[in-house]
Amino acid sequence: MLHYNRLLLFSIFTLSYLISSCTSPTLDSANINTDNMMIRIAELEIEPDKINEYLNILKEEAAASVKIEPGVIAIFPMQIGNASHQIRIVEIYQDSAAYTAHLQTPHFLL
Repeated sequence: MLHYNRLLLFSIFTLSYLISSCTSPTLDSANINTDNMMIRIAELEIEPDKINEYLNILKEEAAASVKIEPGVIAIFPMQIGNASHQIRIVEIYQDSAAYTAHLQTPHFLL
């Protein structure tokens, strides 16, 4: 468990560093201020018999969020290791206001 926590912390710090030092033309042209970015990591356990349905919905929702919600930069859903029913979602937002707005979208209000 300690190794897993260290690996997770290393991943978070690495991702934060890469984003904060990013000079990507895409980010620059979108006028995204990397100083205020918010990175969120969620870990979920899904009932094993519902995992395929959940992954399909998650993939669609993640793509739609990035495409249509202002300030949603990226959402990366993934399965954790060999536990196919455990899901980690790494979310990157322009700022906390974009995250707050994301929480008000229909798929959260069900």
